[in-house]
Amino acid sequence: MADGLCLSRKGRLTVGADADVLLVDRDWNIHTVLAGGEIMVSDGQVVKQPYIS
Repeated sequence: MADGLCLSRKGRLTVGADADVLLVDRDWNIHTVLAGGEIMVSDGQVVKQPYIS
């Protein structure tokens, strides 16, 4: 999907990518979210609010 949208820094875990990761449990509940390499959600709890301009 990321390649189809020409988002070269998305859709993969590699050097130079954005380091956005979403981990869910077997019931699709959000467990962990990393955005830009920073932990935003841990154990299902928001630990850092995103900066929105």
